[in-house]
Amino acid sequence: MAVGEPVLADDGYEDISAQNGREAVRLLGERSGRLHLLLTDMIMPGMDGLELAKRVRAERPHVRVIWMSGYGRTTAGDAMAAVEFLQTPFTPEALLQNMRAVFDGGGESAEGGVGQG
Repeated sequence: MAVGEPVLADDGYEDISAQNGREAVRLLGERSGRLHLLLTDMIMPGMDGLELAKRVRAERPHVRVIWMSGYGRTTAGDAMAAVEFLQTPFTPEALLQNMRAVFDGGGESAEGGVGQG
């Protein structure tokens, strides 16, 4: 499911959606150009969000990350630089606010996320 696709497109962002971590790695491997943000669930079958972020950042170290989870913030998210956390479920406004916080370098964000800069 594309979590924010309509919201992101309406706000001028391009969205690349994947069903799981392996598909995300494959899709990003096929794509050239800059990737600015990775929005990933912490818990996914086959490859969790931490592993996905590590793999993406190995190739694209500038990528910012927003973790999302229905389970609450985890220490794994705290281990990554430039991290925001978004508690699911969330509103389109909360997603956009968290994205702006990441791009602006951190700070308090919607739904209890705190930027790590």
